[in-house]
Amino acid sequence: MRHVWRGGADAADAVRLRALAAALAPRRDPAGDDVKAELRTCTNDAVARGVFGVPTFDLDGRLFWGIDALPMLRAALQGDAWFDGPQWDAAAVAPPGVTR
Repeated sequence: MRHVWRGGADAADAVRLRALAAALAPRRDPAGDDVKAELRTCTNDAVARGVFGVPTFDLDGRLFWGIDALPMLRAALQGDAWFDGPQWDAAAVAPPGVTR
């Protein structure tokens, strides 16, 4: 996460990616066909579940999206009653942008 979200540098820079791979020492080749196939499967599963951005955290079927949602995730983990009331469900319903 730091590679992408800290410092403002280009996350796709080849030099930075090589340094990251060296630091992480992955057991599987990130460019390998098996990894790519797994990524496709996970991406399709995420889309089917309603994930539309990163990072997304799933807590008991509730999706928390974005770094700015971390305080909400913390509140949910700490048992904040707001998440068990009607406000959570109401927040998931977007009003129509246009009524015809």
